[in-house]
Amino acid sequence: MIVAFRILVVDDQVENLEMLGQLLRRKSYDVLTANSGQQAIDLLQNEDIDMILMDVNMPHLNGYEAVERIKKTERHKDTPVIFVSAIEETNVKMKAFLAGGVDYVTRPYQFKELLARITTHLKIHARTGRQRRQIAELQEVNQLKDDLLSVVAHDLQNPISVIVTYVDVLKRRDRDYLIEHPQSRETLDNIKDTAMRMAQFVGDLLDVVRIESQETVSAQTVILNDLLQQAYEDGNLLSEPKQIKLIHTPLEMRISMMLPAHLFAQAVANLLSNAVKYSHDRSNIHLYTEKDTSEVRVIVRDEGLGIPLDAMPFLFKRFYRVESMEHQSRSGNGLGLAIVKLAVELSGGSISVESEMGKGSKFTIHLPSSLIVAS
Repeated sequence: MIVAFRILVVDDQVENLEMLGQLLRRKSYDVLTANSGQQAIDLLQNEDIDMILMDVNMPHLNGYEAVERIKKTERHKDTPVIFVSAIEETNVKMKAFLAGGVDYVTRPYQFKELLARITTHLKIHARTGRQRRQIAELQEVNQLKDDLLSVVAHDLQNPISVIVTYVDVLKRRDRDYLIEHPQSRETLDNIKDTAMRMAQFVGDLLDVVRIESQETVSAQTVILNDLLQQAYEDGNLLSEPKQIKLIHTPLEMRISMMLPAHLFAQAVANLLSNAVKYSHDRSNIHLYTEKDTSEVRVIVRDEGLGIPLDAMPFLFKRFYRVESMEHQSRSGNGLGLAIVKLAVELSGGSISVESEMGKGSKFTIHLPSSLIVAS
């Protein structure tokens, strides 16, 4: 069944209404008419239409005013409006577009031209409507996915914690047995290591969902050197087992910035953790800060595996991991850098990366100078 498009024609001249209405009906359009701006507004309270053809000069309420009021309603805010008038002045046409019109046709007009414009704008409107519906559906699916991830991750935390606890209980209770049977002890250690990796993955999933759900964050005055010093001290604990030297070079000046402290600290911690993971034993990792008139840069530079050029566009996407054997041999879930990007952007900054295979990577957090708190 083909449903005809509904067009509302608004004009205070009865002959214009009748002529245009007849022409459009012959082309199988469903036509409604109104002889004033107010009558059009009243009619549209209860009618769904696909397009409005609006005259400009009408008594009491002109076409601009009528369209501005129509566009303020939820029902017809996106309905295309073509102004049809005998006035040719440029300023009049500009007012029509500013009021919300998508086109302007001057009388006397060729009906074929008007019909072509009507057809074009109806197609655009229909396509835009489909796109809006698709976007809304995708947003709903995306929200459902995030809700599901959050619920699953949250519900997994407790059983994983129970597994770790039971392993620790067994290792304490059967200590003598495990000394005599090292293979059993190794099995328990493997179970605990696997559970801890699962716990890290679940924690990262919850972090992603939590951060993505925050449209705004609460920022407070943070002394940047102090925040980075704490990140350096925590990072040392990660780097010691691989005998990696973590070197922190703070700014000579102490600057205060408006940042969500916990979120920004998490971004820096993830960068340091990532650097340790992909660095060689007994290498160096540098954490340092630079400042110029436009921005403050927090930089983490390592001497590790490096990142291939073809991986760069995907580096901050969720669950992405570089496919090389060396990178895959390092444990990870592909969420660390996604969390970094989300946290940095919510902090008001951006992040960039430079890398060369076999020589290491340099991650730079860019914070605009507008975040600096004047002392």
